Amino acid sequence: MISNKTLFIGIFSLCFAGFATAQDQKSGEIKDAEFIIQKDRLITLPVASRNFEKIPPVPKAKPLTSMQYQFKDFAFPVPGISTDVRPFNLAFKPLEKQTYPLYVKLGYGNYNTPYGELWYNSLNSDLYTYGVHAKHINYMNGPVDQQNSAENHTNIALKGQYFGRTSVIKGNIFFDRDQYHFYGYTPIPATEILAEDIRQRFVNFGGQVGIENLDKMDAFTYSATLGARFFQDFYEATENEITITGGLAYQPQTNFKVGLDIGTYLTSPRDLNVNVNRNLFRGTPYLTLGQPDQLYFKGGVNVVQENDDFVGKESDLHIYPTLLLSYQIIKELAVEIALDGDMERNTLLSFVNMNPWMRNDLNLLNTNKLYEASAKVNGRLAGDFNFEVGFSYAERTNEAFMANAASDSTRFDLIYESGFSRTSNIFVGFHYDKNDIYKVGLRADMYRYDLENLQEAYHRPQYSIKVYNTVKPLAKWTFQGDVTFMGGIDALNLESGFTTRLDPFIDLNFRTDFQMTPRVGLFLNLDNALGREYQRYLNYDTRGFQILGGLSFKL
Repeated sequence: MISNKTLFIGIFSLCFAGFATAQDQKSGEIKDAEFIIQKDRLITLPVASRNFEKIPPVPKAKPLTSMQYQFKDFAFPVPGISTDVRPFNLAFKPLEKQTYPLYVKLGYGNYNTPYGELWYNSLNSDLYTYGVHAKHINYMNGPVDQQNSAENHTNIALKGQYFGRTSVIKGNIFFDRDQYHFYGYTPIPATEILAEDIRQRFVNFGGQVGIENLDKMDAFTYSATLGARFFQDFYEATENEITITGGLAYQPQTNFKVGLDIGTYLTSPRDLNVNVNRNLFRGTPYLTLGQPDQLYFKGGVNVVQENDDFVGKESDLHIYPTLLLSYQIIKELAVEIALDGDMERNTLLSFVNMNPWMRNDLNLLNTNKLYEASAKVNGRLAGDFNFEVGFSYAERTNEAFMANAASDSTRFDLIYESGFSRTSNIFVGFHYDKNDIYKVGLRADMYRYDLENLQEAYHRPQYSIKVYNTVKPLAKWTFQGDVTFMGGIDALNLESGFTTRLDPFIDLNFRTDFQMTPRVGLFLNLDNALGREYQRYLNYDTRGFQILGGLSFKL
């Protein structure tokens, strides 16, 4: 074993020798050297002892005294609670009957005019509904020669519906009787014209029955209607018609639908020199894509087969496009463009509904609407204000116009544009509805006619403005008013050969209803309030200022 002293002297000697050698070397020179360190001592440690015995627990200290516990019951003298429960009685007003099955109006007005009207509708049935409407008004005098311009109307209609498990059966029956006089003459002094000699009377009655599915949200929907009517005038001109209409549609999803609409019209006019059967069939297959409140498209064709006979007709079969595209730009603004065509049906009934002073033996022909293109923008402003602006352009052949007849200027004849007639229409409208307290609407139209052969679009207006409004300031009061402004009407008298521009006219009307009790009310009507006896058709003055008042009641 080497001692510590010997090891220290050895290490010190080596260090000193190295230092002396380094001093003898030249600056910056390094010579080879070898150092050897030897460690020969072994260090050993003794084995440590280990105690595996557990530490004994410390004994618990015993209490010097024992602890005792005492439990006592405490009884609090709480008085009992008396619960006197009584139901709360509300003072309900007796329920007033909100609906009444029968509503009747009776009144009288100037021009020696009795008036009566009745409505009856069934109540409280889940299986069926039915109703009756009847009206009679008799203007015993008129604007020209008293009874010679008298006019009366009687209308009766019955309707009903029966609700099955999956379908609805509908039906109606109607009867209309309207009497007029040909008073479009110039009174001649000392010449008496009897009212019986210039009387005209129309009787039209018929009915319809149909069926359709009850749930319109079904994927498959259907409808079918069978109708018939019988028309006759005072001079024994007649027109009978049978109609069959219906439709099928399949909508497997909300944004796709295919369908087919059909219509068959069998019309038989009869007169002194008229004995024809006018038949028309129309079928319109179509499909729709999208939804009307977003992007919506409807496309199809109108296929029409008819048998009218006139010069220049090329075929009885006609095919027209029917296209519609609408887009909801934002919630308050939408645009729509459309293109369609059709064979527009003209019947004796449709003409006398426009002008009751038509002559006999009319040449009845349909109008061929080759196409009509239209575009419009509609939207909403300030919540309750809705507007619509647009235009349309249509091209037709065989369009009918009215002129005073060559044989008798108190009656009207039909003249047709044998070439093309082109009609442009610019329109604007708005509607405002404030919580059913105030409603107002306006529709303004401007028309331009471009005819190939006729000089003017006789008895057609070039502009028309219509305004209506309803005010209900109190629960018992209702005020209504409407005004029509029309002008630019050219009239042709075939008897004299002269063309006349009729004066523009304003027709202002008011209605007032006051409900005195839930069952009894009063009404007052003012027609042509400005009192102007204007002419819508040449030689026929309208009635001037008219007032009609009376009583209404519900049962």
